Parts: sequence; C-alpha cells; structure tokens
Amino acid sequence: MPMSADCPRILVVHRDTAVSQALMCALAHTLEDLQFGAAGCCDAAAICAEVGSFRPGVLVLSASGFEFPVVLDCLRDTAREVRVMVCGLSDRNTEVVAAVQAGAASCDTTESSLEELAAHVRSLCRGDAVCPPRVARILYREVAAQDDCPPWSACGSGPQLTRRECQIVALIERGLSNKQIAGELSIGLQTVKNHVHNVLEKLQLRRRTEAARYARENGLLLNLKSTGTRAAG
Repeated sequence: MPMSADCPRILVVHRDTAVSQALMCALAHTLEDLQFGAAGCCDAAAICAEVGSFRPGVLVLSASGFEFPVVLDCLRDTAREVRVMVCGLSDRNTEVVAAVQAGAASCDTTESSLEELAAHVRSLCRGDAVCPPRVARILYREVAAQDDCPPWSACGSGPQLTRRECQIVALIERGLSNKQIAGELSIGLQTVKNHVHNVLEKLQLRRRTEAARYARENGLLLNLKSTGTRAAG
C-alpha cells in the first residue's frame, strides 16, 4: 500500500546486515503501514550515521555486542527524538538494567516473539512506554536488591550521588579497574560502566582521574567503609 509522507519510519540495526534485513522483512510483513530500513553497523558512529541518513522515528537495535551507553549518548547528541528499542537481550539482570539505564525506550529479551516485537514497535510509534512483563520482573528484582541510601551531596548541595555511585567513585580513587570494581561489588561489568558514566555526567567530569580527585576532595573516602564495600584482599 502507498506510504503517507508522515508514516513512521523504522530502522533495524544489527552487526550483520543479513540478520538486520531478515528481521526487517519479518516486522514489515506484520506492520505493513510502516516504512522500514535495515543496516549492518559495527559501532555507535556507524549507527548514528545510518540514523542521520534514514531519519527513523524508532530504532530497533539488536543486542549484538553494542555498548548501549555509547550508542545512546551518540544518539542524544545527533538524534534525540529517536526512540530506541533494544531486542535480543538475555534474561540476565545486568543486560536489561544496562539498556534501561542507558535510555532505551523498550527492551525485549530473546524470549520475545515476533508478534510481541511488532506490537512493541507499534506502541513506540504512538509514543507509548513499553515494558514487557518479563522485563518488568527483572527490573523489580534489581530495584528490590538495591540498598542505596538517600542521595549524597557534598555540604548538602551540588550533584547528587547514590550510595552505589559513592562506592564506585571511592573504588576508582583506589585505582581499581571497572573489572575489579565489578568483582569487588559483585555486580556486572556493564553495570559498573553505566555507573561510571553516570557519575562523570553528574559531576560534569571527563576522566576517571578527575573523579578520583573529586572523591579525595569531598570526603568520599572517609565513607567507603560505611557504604558496605568489602575490604580488598
């Protein structure tokens, strides 16, 4: 059927062009009134270039090794209005939480059917929020497991950091890598990366070394034990 000028445009992206085209064809068969495009991209810059060229309203991003914070940051700078749907996630809490924290408008696990994906694409085109039940369960479990205290700020003012973010900054100051921090706190590596990204953004810093200096200058090191971080062996 002919497409109207204002018909929503959907871009499907995977690292493998053939995979993205196959998913595009499957979705287009169900959503015949929408315009689809497909692309194989290897990194955030390539994704942003495709988005800039195709100008979609919804980006269907297959979870195939992309770093969601980097992709979403790039899109916020170049195409803030695009709603990102991350599909093909595992049921591991860390992947789902990482996608949500990075700003995804919808998340779908590997268990999602084609019909569910199509329905979620349709909802995103309408501007609705999408949270499938299995994703909601993961997020509820993750929130329930958090023991963050009320936000911390130096002298009662300035940027607000959660208890977990205070732990991250303190461990950065101790010289730990993201992988070591993940082991220290028993959380996923991607979760650590997301926390580091959020801390730098909140504090308006660009480097981990600057965050370490911030920790020393604002007393975060004194509170390291009280935040529940186990001592290093």
